[in-house]
This record gives sequence, structure tokens and C-alpha cells, in this order.
Amino acid sequence: MELTELIKLCQEQIDLGVGEPQIALKQPGKWGKTNHRKLFGVTGEIVQDNFGDGLVVMYPARELLAVITKLKELEE
Repeated sequence: MELTELIKLCQEQIDLGVGEPQIALKQPGKWGKTNHRKLFGVTGEIVQDNFGDGLVVMYPARELLAVITKLKELEE
């Protein structure tokens, strides 16, 4: 998934304006000793293990959007 796609997904969740916006992302790996994963330094909570097909991790959309926006600016 590209940074622009992640920005779009985060912004859609924020625009809903319901509670604390979160984004669910599927990531490779197994549920181990911790209930958390990091993406670009943002900590997300593992909510589902797809048993060999990866994990579903919920990240706070605002935090993730801020980090991704900075990365996108550095990329350009």
C-alpha cells in the first residue's frame, strides 16, 4: 500500500467524525508475546489473528496521518 493510499484511508476515518478515529490494517506476522505492532513509529493494537494469513491491527488515524504526511513531504 502506498503512502497516498494510507493518507486517504486515515483522512476518511477522521472525516467520519465519530469518536476516536482508527484504521484497521492487515499486516504479516503472528500474534506473539505482545498485543501491539508499530508502523512508522505509531503503536497499534492487534485485534485479530488470521492464523497464517497475518494480523489485523488497529492504529489511531490521527497519529498515523501526521507521521505519514511528514514522510510524504520528505519523499517529495
